[in-house]
Amino acid sequence: MNHLNGVRRPAGGPVAGGGRFTVARAWEVLWEICAAAGLDGQDAEMIKIAANAVFRLPRAGVVVRISGSRAMAHRADKVVQVARWLARHDVPAVRLAPGLPAPLRIADTVATLWIDAGREGPVGPGEPPEPAAGIPPPAVGGDVQPPTGARGPAAGHGPPTRHAAQGRVVPPRGTTMRPVTGRAATGHAASEHAARGRPAPGWAATAGGVSRTDGPPTERDLAVALRQLHTLPLPDVPLPGFDPLADVRLRLADAEGLPAADLAFLQRLTARCEAALERVVYALPAGIIHGDAHLGNLVRAHDGEVLICDFDAACHGPPEWDLIPLAVGRLRFGYPPEQHATLAATYGFDVMRWPGFEVLRAVRELKLVTSVVPVLASNPRVAAQFAVRLASLRYQDETVR
Repeated sequence: MNHLNGVRRPAGGPVAGGGRFTVARAWEVLWEICAAAGLDGQDAEMIKIAANAVFRLPRAGVVVRISGSRAMAHRADKVVQVARWLARHDVPAVRLAPGLPAPLRIADTVATLWIDAGREGPVGPGEPPEPAAGIPPPAVGGDVQPPTGARGPAAGHGPPTRHAAQGRVVPPRGTTMRPVTGRAATGHAASEHAARGRPAPGWAATAGGVSRTDGPPTERDLAVALRQLHTLPLPDVPLPGFDPLADVRLRLADAEGLPAADLAFLQRLTARCEAALERVVYALPAGIIHGDAHLGNLVRAHDGEVLICDFDAACHGPPEWDLIPLAVGRLRFGYPPEQHATLAATYGFDVMRWPGFEVLRAVRELKLVTSVVPVLASNPRVAAQFAVRLASLRYQDETVR
């Protein structure tokens, strides 16, 4: 039995499947990116891996996002253009790392490099750390595929040698005001401060009311961000039109390890959703939309500001689509009802009361299930979860969480 600082490692083979975008392959691409961009990869952390791999480079102050699907790689150029346009309009959003290639293509993969909003300090290339005396760097491509949350050594120095599990703990959202972590202030106290014309410590006045300035972003933060985005003038960068099933079709065509019967079922469901979409009449004026507006695509910066991220699905389309994810989360995943209620009240539109809701809900659920089909053979854990989700879709079992 082998161990890496307490992380059990099976001897004699990798811990994941042999697909195109395994955990090991993602780390190899990261080392190549660090070398190409001159970034210090010491203590690199894998934040997550599913349809994409996301790494944090603490020493460089950079977050690296690597596309896991060749079919989706074309979106990187649009992502860069949208990010630059949002920066020009001073929209609270993550920013591309300055002075670095955007996007950066390595062999058959493409990556985007971002400022780590949670870190203060300079961003970009730095002096590489000196290797520890007497400890030779391990070779790339060993038999360990580091789990999500693993940390790695400097660029080009092979698999990581430490493990630090990363998790995003989201407290219950049963109330719209929550206490500041580690302080005696409560939602009631925050309301009292607001009534006197100033927010309580840890809170800030925003267009949507009083919001937290620490802790995970909230549904109120999401509503405020979407209202700002949706009222922007049309961008001067080319945006695709609203076609939420385009990526579904591309991913199905690029499926990895998907049984023929499952592929046929998903193709039929895609065709039914496409026909239903053509009959939807929208209530809100079209404009720029985020395209995948859930709480996981908000980050809180080191100064407390909430930033929107992940522009893969940005397009010109109906704002109703950006209000769907939290509603689907309530119905499909058991999110507290107060989440959607707060979003609807703050934004000013309840998408669940709109006649087209059920169609967009079905499309959203299909997109969630198919988002990982290009990496099924690469990530056994993702494949297991996919099987559960697919069965719930096939048999219309809404009890699956």
